[in-house]
Amino acid sequence: MKADLKDVEHIAKLSRLSFSEEEKAAFLEEFNNTLEHVESIFSVDTEGVEPCSNVFSLQNVFREDLPKESMDNELLMRTAPAAEDGAYLVPKTVE
Repeated sequence: MKADLKDVEHIAKLSRLSFSEEEKAAFLEEFNNTLEHVESIFSVDTEGVEPCSNVFSLQNVFREDLPKESMDNELLMRTAPAAEDGAYLVPKTVE
């Protein structure tokens, strides 16, 4: 597939860019080179290759979710600059 100047102008319009005639020609050459590269990727034989969504073989490591005692609320409230009824007071951010 080869692009032409109309394609470049259409891409520029969609991107809200303006190109000089020299820039259009340079962009067209670069774009066609990219398209050729993509076409060469499609020609690679992938017979017998399993599709994958990620090249890394990492797996999540999960731990047991065990209940345990919470920290003492009074101890936590001692470090708060402002607290009321066991909760931190913070400045209002949305009016």
